[in-house]
Order: sequence, then C-alpha cells, then structure tokens
Amino acid sequence: MQSIRKERRLKWLMVRQLWLWKLNDGTVLTATPSRRNMCMADDLLETIRKSNLRNVSSGDELMKHLVKEKITFPDKFMRAGLGEHILTIFEGEIASEADQEATFYNNFTQNDWDSKHANRAINCTWRVKDIRDELGLIRKVLTPRQAKTSSDPDYISTLQSQLEGMIKWIKYMDKDATTTLESAMLAQASLNEAESARLMKFIILPFTIVTVIFTPLLFMTGLFAVNSDGFPHNEDGELRTPSDWFWRKMVIGEFGTLIPLVIFVLFLYYSRRGPKNQPQEQLGP
Repeated sequence: MQSIRKERRLKWLMVRQLWLWKLNDGTVLTATPSRRNMCMADDLLETIRKSNLRNVSSGDELMKHLVKEKITFPDKFMRAGLGEHILTIFEGEIASEADQEATFYNNFTQNDWDSKHANRAINCTWRVKDIRDELGLIRKVLTPRQAKTSSDPDYISTLQSQLEGMIKWIKYMDKDATTTLESAMLAQASLNEAESARLMKFIILPFTIVTVIFTPLLFMTGLFAVNSDGFPHNEDGELRTPSDWFWRKMVIGEFGTLIPLVIFVLFLYYSRRGPKNQPQEQLGP
C-alpha cells in the first residue's frame, strides 16, 4: 500500500465488464474491454488461460467457469501485481483519513495548529467523500451479480457467498467512512471557528493595548485636573504642574497600574491551565 501511495502516476479504478453469449451447446462468445497498455484485463485473460479448463466439458460449465474467474479475480490481485485486495486498499485509506482527523483534533486541543490545518481538514473531507463514491460504484457493480447468482440455481453457491461477503464488507466500510466524514466535518468547522477567533483576536489586540496603556493615563490626567492643595500652584493660586513633577508621577502611576494587572492576568491564565494538565500527569507512570 505504501508503494501505491508513493507512486507518482495516478491510476484509475476501472470496471471492466465481461460479456458472454451462448450461441449453442458448443459455442460461447466472450468479450472484455482492451487497452493499449498492459492492464488488468490482460491479467484476467491470462488468469483464465491458466485456470483448470480441462475439466470443462460443456458450454454451461465454461460460462460458469468464466463468471467464477471474473468474480474471484479481486481475490487474486497478487497475479495482477498489486499485492493487496482492492477493498483492503479502501479500508486502509479510510483508516488513514480517520487517523488524520484524530491528529487534527489532538492539535486543536493542544493549541498546536495554524491556518494550514483548516485547508488540510477540507482536503480530508473531500477524500473521504470520494472514497464513499467509489465504494458506492463498486456496490452497484456487485449487487446485480449477486441477484444473478441467487436467481439462477445452476451457479456455484460459493460465488454467491463471496459476493455477499464483499457487499457486507463494502457496507461496513461505507458506515466507517460516514463516521470519519462526520468527524472530519466537525473538525473542519472547529478549525474554521478557531481561525476566525484568531483573526478577531489580532484585530482587537491593538485596541486592547491602547486601552490598557492610556486608561491609567487618562485617569491620572483627570485626577491632576482637580484643584487640590496637594498639587503645585502658582502665585495667583491657580493649579500649575511643572513638567518634571508631572511626568515622574505619570510614569510611577502607569507602571503601578500595569504591573498588578499583568500579575493578575498571569494568575488567571495559569489557574485555568492547571486543571487541564493535571489529568494528563495522572495518566503517566
């Protein structure tokens, strides 16, 4: 499976139909799509040629044998050079996307994420949707075959059981993909909301800084405007504050306000962060 993912050239999943016409007891016509390049259709024909055709004694047995080789061909992908069952590949891709979704959630809860994670979550959602569409196409191909094998008693019973097993496998993977898709969509919505909140935080941050810095200054300038005998006055009794006296009092008042505020904010931050980290420490050895 890793070699398939690393391969640069993408491959299409093609459904190559097998057509059979029985003209009489001794004549059976077959047709399968051909391609310019070497493909699975050539491997299927080679598999049929190497099968046990010596035991075939009639046209009906030949048709049954051809249908059996066609249905059981996905179980023989080693001969086609793939090395794995086609449904196993889909199952592995669903598990990979589910693991990716869990990574998104873990990064989000640990505050270890950025704006790129939202785009990755969107791509994960579309990949799962594509997997569900492909599984639906495969199920539509297998369902008529199952109906044909169940309606004709002359077909081999093992073929019907194999088709039923593959259809159940597809339904199970489709259910698993639906759960992964819902989780991925929730993770995507959470990341989008977090990205919007992060953007609003950066927009509000300058106004917050200006408010925190200049609010004590405004309070102090308003306080210094009070005609109190504790403030400097001129000879006419009017309130006059010298510049050297004024800026020293402003600096002392500014830092005397900001330092307790910073200490209070840090206290609230660590007091809220402590209970979240405590369960993780208890889980350790």
